[in-house]
Amino acid sequence: MSKNPRTIHQSFSTATIIISMSIIILLSSALYYGFSQVSKANALTSTKEVINQVNYRLSGYISTIIEIGDFTKNLNYISDKKDATNKLNTIINS
Repeated sequence: MSKNPRTIHQSFSTATIIISMSIIILLSSALYYGFSQVSKANALTSTKEVINQVNYRLSGYISTIIEIGDFTKNLNYISDKKDATNKLNTIINS
């Protein structure tokens, strides 16, 4: 019993389609994994940069508040109020 050439052609086409789809699925999975790893690394880097920036700005804010606190402690010893206002503006604007 010989097979019909049309049946052989259909079997070959079906096998080619199955192999092609398997390769596409494997490549898609590999690319998805790679992109997800890069995305996680970028998110981690971005988060670290935001935390460092917030830390830097908060540190500057706290040091300015401390300077203002020290300045107001010594305010009673300053006789020229205009000079005191100028010093306070210098602290705030720095």
